[in-house]
Amino acid sequence: TAMAVVSAEAATFTVGASGQYASLPAALQAVQAAGAGLHEVRVQTGSYILTGPLNWQSQAGVSLDISGGWNAQFSSSTQDRDQTVLIATEGRALSLLG
Repeated sequence: TAMAVVSAEAATFTVGASGQYASLPAALQAVQAAGAGLHEVRVQTGSYILTGPLNWQSQAGVSLDISGGWNAQFSSSTQDRDQTVLIATEGRALSLLG
C-alpha cells in the first residue's frame, strides 16, 4: 500500500499600511483560505480598530503565529507590546477557539 506524504507550506501574511492586508480580519481569512501550513501573521506597529468580534477557529494542520510591532518593511519587530494595539468597539478584540 502506497502512502502519500503531504508537506505543509509556510506562509507569512502582513497587516498594516504597508502590508498585504489592511486589517487583521482580512489576513485571517487569507490564512484560512491557504489551508494547512505553519502560517505567520505580522502586524505592523499601530492601532487597529475591530468593529466586531474577531474569532479564530483552529483547523487541522494549521499552525498560526500572530505577532505585532513590525516595522514598515516587516523585517524586524520591537519587543514593546504597546506598539501594536487592537481596539474592540464591542466585546473582545480576539477570541481563539480550539
